[in-house]
Amino acid sequence: MPSPPFPPSPSTQANRLWQLVVYVGEPHYFLICRTCRIALPLSRVASHFSSTGGHAYSRADCARLLAAWEAIFLPSYPIKLCNENDLANWSRPLTPTAPIPQLPVYYGLHCSYQDPATGQRCPTLYSNEKHIQRHCRKQHGWQNTRKRGRQRRSVAQKQEHHRPWEANVPCQRLTGKGTLWRVNLSTPCDQDGGEGEGRDKTQGIRATAATAADAWDELEAQLDRRVASQTATDPSLRYPVHLSPWLEKTGWTTHLHDHDLWTVAELLVLLE
Repeated sequence: MPSPPFPPSPSTQANRLWQLVVYVGEPHYFLICRTCRIALPLSRVASHFSSTGGHAYSRADCARLLAAWEAIFLPSYPIKLCNENDLANWSRPLTPTAPIPQLPVYYGLHCSYQDPATGQRCPTLYSNEKHIQRHCRKQHGWQNTRKRGRQRRSVAQKQEHHRPWEANVPCQRLTGKGTLWRVNLSTPCDQDGGEGEGRDKTQGIRATAATAADAWDELEAQLDRRVASQTATDPSLRYPVHLSPWLEKTGWTTHLHDHDLWTVAELLVLLE
């Protein structure tokens, strides 16, 4: 009976985790899923990659990768988002800041009311008109003067200018349902983790990508979401671009990362 393969070294396991996450440094200090482009507390890493649609890795394997990463890289890469409480208590910026390049940029609706005591603008942003209307009505006493039913265009345009919110505001959030904060796209962002996001001014929420690498990551994320419902019933429907658990365990992707695979493919062509 052949002897079992040697388990990967801790450094190999730690480096494999870098294939799944990207690190955001000062002043934020947290990890982001490369595919889903959302922030991940350390306590959520193993469960995210084992249960979220499009990943389906072994939870035990992910836990070992995370343990190896923490032992080797954690002293040099400090983390502020360690658990769910850190995520819930994360303080969003109250003024427009440079975007975090590893997170997608959305376009939402920003409340225009100001605090009469301080003169500061309300930092609340929402992704759709229904939610911003409810906020303005409950928190600021706003009353919608528009009547129900179809109205003349001149009246509708006049009332449009009196809405107490600003549309097409660039913003970001840590998770898919997290709190939005405003970003300033004219401010250069930190280039440690990637390039800034492109612009796509559409009312409501829409993610954008600027560089070719970001566009490919966005496409892969869309494919992940599209096949998530299919893979739940038939794992064989996973598209071959995705890194499978078998490839993750064998380490072939790391071994062949910088090799010319076209040369290997030519050796597999049958002779005529």
